[in-house]
Amino acid sequence: MKTVSFRHFAVLVASALVPIMMGADGKGCGGDVTVGNDEPCVVTGCSGQICADEETASTCEWTDAYACYADVGICERDAEGVCGWRPTEELSACLEDPEPEPCVVTGCSGQLCEEEDTPSTCEWTDAYACYPAVGICERDAEGVCGWRQSEELLGCLENPRTPLEGTCVRNEGACESDADCTSGGCGGELCFNPALSEGVTTCECTAPAGGCGCINGQCAWYE
Repeated sequence: MKTVSFRHFAVLVASALVPIMMGADGKGCGGDVTVGNDEPCVVTGCSGQICADEETASTCEWTDAYACYADVGICERDAEGVCGWRPTEELSACLEDPEPEPCVVTGCSGQLCEEEDTPSTCEWTDAYACYPAVGICERDAEGVCGWRQSEELLGCLENPRTPLEGTCVRNEGACESDADCTSGGCGGELCFNPALSEGVTTCECTAPAGGCGCINGQCAWYE
């Protein structure tokens, strides 16, 4: 009988254990060791501001810079396989001077100019008609949303419009400003939006004594 030395025995045992240690495909225990990663990166985070290997939680504050990632950002792996935003000139320029989100005309009566939709009570005053008629909702020099304090708006707020009423006061059509509205009809009694209506009426009325403009989003006669 051939005698196997201890050294030869150790070599045989080690050789037998190599497939177990390396896994069936030679990639380590359980085959869970990989080289490189071809999986696409994921745009994630509460505001879409993170480029990562997988969905990642974040706090939900918002900055204007976050809009840059959606507008011009490219989420990809770099040469070392790490996920991140490609450092393009467009992204860098946007992050240095991000374009702010437009202001929103909001409130129950459209009387507010804010960063986002804002609820309010639903009482109505004649002054509220001034905002859709001549108001300009925008950011000021400091980036704060509000109504531009133009002569037209201030004059309207000092002397707000009171809608006219009567059988020969006829109004028709939605509007965004006074420029959308004009008088017409057979007797000039109709205040309407010519982009939405032909302005045809019967001929028993004449034009009322008042102005035709945009009041609360509708073309209407006012005192």
